[in-house]
Amino acid sequence: MNRSNVTLQRLRELYVEGENDVIVKLLTAKRTLTPRESVYLVSAFINIDNDAAAIRYINEALPRAEGADKADLIALSALIASVRGDEDGYLRLSREAVAVHATPLALHHLGLALPDVREGIRILQGALRAAEEAADAYAEARSAYALALSYLRIGSFRESLGWSHFAYTRTAHPVLRLVVLNLRAYTKILVESTEGLEALLKGTLDATEKTAYAFQRRQTLTTLADLYQAQGRYKEALALYETALEQAPRHLWAMLTYGCVKALRALGRQREAEELAETAVSVTRNLALYYQDYAMLVLGVSRWPSEAGVRLLDEVYPRLSDIVLTSEATFYLAAAEQLGMKLQRSYVALARELRRPLTTTGLRLLAGEALPYLEPLFVEEHALRVHVLGTLEVYQRGNFVRVRQRTAELLALLLQEPRGYTAEALSEALYGTLQLSALRVELHRLRKDLGLTVHTQPYRLGTPLWADVLEVGQALNEGRVKDAVALYRGPLLPTSTSPGITELRRGLEAELQGAVLAAEDVELLWSLAQIMPYDLELWEALRERLPKNDPRRKVAAGRSTRVRHELEL
Repeated sequence: MNRSNVTLQRLRELYVEGENDVIVKLLTAKRTLTPRESVYLVSAFINIDNDAAAIRYINEALPRAEGADKADLIALSALIASVRGDEDGYLRLSREAVAVHATPLALHHLGLALPDVREGIRILQGALRAAEEAADAYAEARSAYALALSYLRIGSFRESLGWSHFAYTRTAHPVLRLVVLNLRAYTKILVESTEGLEALLKGTLDATEKTAYAFQRRQTLTTLADLYQAQGRYKEALALYETALEQAPRHLWAMLTYGCVKALRALGRQREAEELAETAVSVTRNLALYYQDYAMLVLGVSRWPSEAGVRLLDEVYPRLSDIVLTSEATFYLAAAEQLGMKLQRSYVALARELRRPLTTTGLRLLAGEALPYLEPLFVEEHALRVHVLGTLEVYQRGNFVRVRQRTAELLALLLQEPRGYTAEALSEALYGTLQLSALRVELHRLRKDLGLTVHTQPYRLGTPLWADVLEVGQALNEGRVKDAVALYRGPLLPTSTSPGITELRRGLEAELQGAVLAAEDVELLWSLAQIMPYDLELWEALRERLPKNDPRRKVAAGRSTRVRHELEL
């Protein structure tokens, strides 16, 4: 092995071990750097929060870099843009990096930068495969973390926990492990037991006290504060939020002030809460829309349950794409309904839906002061709740139940045809061929695993249950298009190739699309386009209907062009 390979191998080892200061010392002492050495140096500078030095070395190396080295340097530029709150720059540079060379790092950042989270997940899965092919354990862990974050953003909490566990066990890199630990801890606060979390997070803060990991320590402070908030320990939570807010970049202000605002209100300090929220709105002005909308959410909560606060929440709601933010807005708005306020639409059904996967602790964190007004809504109506739109999740008396894909397909078919099927028709719908023996086995599993009554002659369900696909259908039948869009999380069992499911999926998508287009509501159009990213008709309608001064009009035009290109129209 020649000297340069040894050097690169050692740099790689140092990077995976988190020895950023050593890398900086070794490489800044050299007169000239290869492009790959520059990648390691820039990465080390980013990890110790020295973005200025990172940018300087990127600019020096880029003119000499080619292929994978150039792509990774551009991807690191994208990361710096994201850290600084420039989400448009993050997406633009990530696309540019992948166009140069689809490295695991470039794919990782593009997957996170895409506004359509589900499309991002597809890109991230490609990043993971590329990392596996390169036998790069650190890159595997990085992609697994990104998948965990993306699944959290769409409300697939169990998938998020699974990927974060995999990421944590796959790397010893201290910065990445810190980030993964915080994501996993936050998700546990929402949907699992919090036993041992306080000690873990406190230990992490103690262990990193003398490190340069300012961003990661701020994350840990806020995660611990979230835990205290969820436990009703508001004074302790507020102290940590305020510490995290010190010297924070302005794009993080909305997120960090949100915890402060809720803690202040819980402590009866309403005036301070509202003033802090107003500051967040001012500070985030001219940043990416995500941060501005986040700040408006904070302001709305600070003024809740006044008419002005509820109106703000109702206005910003359609622009919230993150499931956690959507849940928080929904809970406050549903509580306002319980207080007798008249809104443009009802949030009650969606509040019940979003409450389902949360523990009591998680619900307390997200619903805050609204919780006492919501409790009457959350009385269990059905023993079985089935989610087949976007992701497959089944809950039996509040407990998650693992269900095979084929069983879910059979259940979805029976749900959509209350009059029932002949054995032959059900077999054709499920398998595409006549497989009566296999159908009997699957029906037995459905009865055994979920305790359902399935009548014969014809085959039909005899047990009442709640299902998201039924709620969407009922909303459309009653003309409640906004409710239908809010409940629609994605295609019906998207990975299924069953003929009957494919037909139902297409029919539901067409019905929903038609209802939204006919409603002439651009906010509804925008919301549905995020879930149906390849529906050209939606993007074309947005391009035509959005006001000329709305920045989303350019996004719609660009997306329309890309969809046409990808569909070769």
